[in-house]
Amino acid sequence: MTASVAAPSRRSSASKYVRHLTVALALAATASAFSAALASAEPVDPGVRCAAQTGPGQYEFFLPGERAVDKDGNKWVCGPDGKWFRDYSALQVTTSKGSWLTNRQVAFVVPPTQLVAKP
Repeated sequence: MTASVAAPSRRSSASKYVRHLTVALALAATASAFSAALASAEPVDPGVRCAAQTGPGQYEFFLPGERAVDKDGNKWVCGPDGKWFRDYSALQVTTSKGSWLTNRQVAFVVPPTQLVAKP
């Protein structure tokens, strides 16, 4: 018995060509759709503003995260819900010479309306 080796048929090479062409077209379509989506992307506007009255009947609007200083020198930050809150990041704690705070200790400021649990 002799073993016969079949010659590669045209049908298998043609089907490979069609398969590769289909994959290439699918990848190209996906890449073009992805790049079109990135090109049309715009910054998202949260739709929330904080209002500050600058004069009688005059208001200035701020986006969340923006900082402002009032007429008394207090620093405020526009919150994600459109309400102002104090900017404690700018708070500087000064210690006198006889102070019991060291450089490694931290002073926490607690508003008087909050209750602090005793240990």
